[in-house]
Amino acid sequence: EADVLDTALILHAEHGGGNNSAFTTHVVSSSGTDTYSAIAVNDKAPFVDADGNAVADVYVNTAGADALIQWLMTEEALNMAGEYGVAEYGEYLFYVMENAPVYSGDIASATEETKTIRLSTTTSVNDSGLLRYLLPAFEDAYGYTVEVQSAGTGKAIANAKMGNADLLLVHAKSQEEDFVSAGFARIVDGQAAER
Repeated sequence: EADVLDTALILHAEHGGGNNSAFTTHVVSSSGTDTYSAIAVNDKAPFVDADGNAVADVYVNTAGADALIQWLMTEEALNMAGEYGVAEYGEYLFYVMENAPVYSGDIASATEETKTIRLSTTTSVNDSGLLRYLLPAFEDAYGYTVEVQSAGTGKAIANAKMGNADLLLVHAKSQEEDFVSAGFARIVDGQAAER
């Protein structure tokens, strides 16, 4: 299952930058300069408010985050991502690498406590439309509702540091690495590392 960490989707859109990451889920711009990474938020992280003061009593939906990350690695999700854009635009907007590993383990269904998943992401991945295309299939199959919050990468990461997200989908290698090393990320069940 550790091979799931190497899954990559190639985004056929230009979005400049020089960030390449190697975290759970990867979406790479067609120029090869941006890698989007899904990172599960650690429920035991040292959460802080906007002023840097400690925040207590933060609830992180680890079960929901795990389910979404695992589902993104399934054959169903990979096929959907690979087909995204063809019907509407007449071209493939994402490409799934031939050797992309597939998650085939169990995925937990939502419970009353875990049914809402908070995803903090960048405007670029959100504006691509991919999440609006993928998430309904996940939500229908497993009973979750994914609340997508979209901002620049720095704000998306800050959102998670304040305890306002269960997982991230971002693209800034140094900020992602800082997030992980500061204890804000966690290993998804069945995976070998946060990244």
